[in-house]
Amino acid sequence: MQNYYTGLKLYSFANEKAKEMGLNSSAVKMNSLIHMIQEKEGHSPCFRRKDHCSEITCCWQAACGAAMNYEI
Repeated sequence: MQNYYTGLKLYSFANEKAKEMGLNSSAVKMNSLIHMIQEKEGHSPCFRRKDHCSEITCCWQAACGAAMNYEI
């Protein structure tokens, strides 16, 4: 089951994930940090940049704000 976070839990998760990936997360705002992680994973840095999204397994979706498209 996928975990979804918001607020401080999201920022803490992003920091932890960035460190595991070897990214420098010091003095980086949360949105930029998540964009860095998305790019490192080979994804588009789309967090809070789109109105609609079809990435239903994205761990950032609870805080993103994009309307989810559940079409298969």
